[in-house]
Amino acid sequence: MKLRFSWVLLFVLSSTGCQTHRAQDQALPPEVSRPEPSQPVATEVVLDHGFFVVSYNPKFKIANWVRYHSKKQNLQNKVTGRSNRFHADPLLKQRKLATVEDDDYKRSGYQRGHLAPSADFEWSREANDKTFVMTNMAPQKAGLNMFAWRYLETRVRKWTCTENHLQVIVGPVLKTNLERLPSGVAVPEQFFKVILDETPPRKALGFIYNQTDRKDVYQDRMMTVDEVEQATGLDFYSEIPDAEENKIESVASLSDWKEKRCW
Repeated sequence: MKLRFSWVLLFVLSSTGCQTHRAQDQALPPEVSRPEPSQPVATEVVLDHGFFVVSYNPKFKIANWVRYHSKKQNLQNKVTGRSNRFHADPLLKQRKLATVEDDDYKRSGYQRGHLAPSADFEWSREANDKTFVMTNMAPQKAGLNMFAWRYLETRVRKWTCTENHLQVIVGPVLKTNLERLPSGVAVPEQFFKVILDETPPRKALGFIYNQTDRKDVYQDRMMTVDEVEQATGLDFYSEIPDAEENKIESVASLSDWKEKRCW
């Protein structure tokens, strides 16, 4: 049974993907419901960066999830490259909460892996800069960050080129007793990504990657959104009418997704 919670936030991106209409102190977007209190993802601070939203978990010092929109019109209008200016999240500082610093990953054996990828935000200098906040990072082995995960991010952009508008929610699979960096940042064993095609007829795909993945394993890691929900304790797309939601979340077929490069 899906987990339902009444405490939700209203999160709406404008047609350019860079405006929101929601107070930062509200709870989860309607697409993501809060897990049961017994689950490790029970603590969050919602950080609205305008171009994407982070649900940050102070207990684990990484995100519960990050949500953003990938749009063809944005990918076709590249104006900048990676800033590579990793920095502590100013929204945590504003709330007088402990921040994750760039130095927290040094000499740890793990790279700073983007959740909302930099390459999806090269249509705006401001947006690209913001993807380098440390709350949008999670510890990833070099093989995952530089190869397997990057291959999936590129494929999602290619799907955007054919579908025009995708909603993406991405994050670590959090559970108790995870390894920690010396700085206290949790090291996930797995990462999830769920993708919703917002262009009718809507469809969705889910993926869970292992920290040890190195190759282009997207076909082996593909699953239904229902399966990702079971692994994470999150409930996606609860704003969609039940009949459509059940159909979308129970089916995963790559034959429905066509790839094309448009940037």
